[in-house]
Amino acid sequence: MSRRCIVKTTFKIPPQESNKSSYHLDNADVGLRGTGKILKKLFPFILYEYQVEAMNTILAGEDCFLTVGTGAGKTEVFMFTILEELVAEKITNAIIIYPTKQLAEDQEQRLASYCNQIQKETGKKITYSRYNGDLSRKDLE
Repeated sequence: MSRRCIVKTTFKIPPQESNKSSYHLDNADVGLRGTGKILKKLFPFILYEYQVEAMNTILAGEDCFLTVGTGAGKTEVFMFTILEELVAEKITNAIIIYPTKQLAEDQEQRLASYCNQIQKETGKKITYSRYNGDLSRKDLE
């Protein structure tokens, strides 16, 4: 039977300092063994407890449902775990679906910086594409 992780915080209230862990991305307990030190250079912040719990759950191959307010670190949880799995070659591709074009464009900039840093330090190239209704038929092909 698989373990389920449901992490919730009060939706409209941002997390407090007291919700922080003592971990950065490069801490072994976070589980980002292949990318933690690399990504810490771009994300040098102390993680929230729910981020650590959620990343460990996902990296263990278990389901995770994370609800926290806007700007509370959900993107880092899924993006860092996807990048870790790609670098470790545990997965070969991933699909990220965003509810709006604007959010997808904003997140693409973050993803580009993380992928570039990983390539710079490991030589592993992670490619990605953004598909939306604005793409021409030629771009889609």
